[in-house]
Amino acid sequence: MIRARGKEEGDQIHQWHYHECQFQMVYILNGWAKFEYEGIGVRTLRKGDCINQVPLLNHREIECSDDLELLEIVSPADFKTVTLDDPV
Repeated sequence: MIRARGKEEGDQIHQWHYHECQFQMVYILNGWAKFEYEGIGVRTLRKGDCINQVPLLNHREIECSDDLELLEIVSPADFKTVTLDDPV
């Protein structure tokens, strides 16, 4: 379970990144979050939305509501996040 913490300095989710994993599912329990996916564009996920995020997909969180709560299921549970330079 992940809750909004605000945009903190050094927070990797606001930088372009990808996760070295085989499966990642995100379910929005409360609030909303705006993500940008490379090659797809910006998507806003709201309470009740669920996505199966493609492994190794470059993405970043742009912003979220103060009341954001989401459930994230990732396999394997111990995975690496790789930060990237902004795409051209």
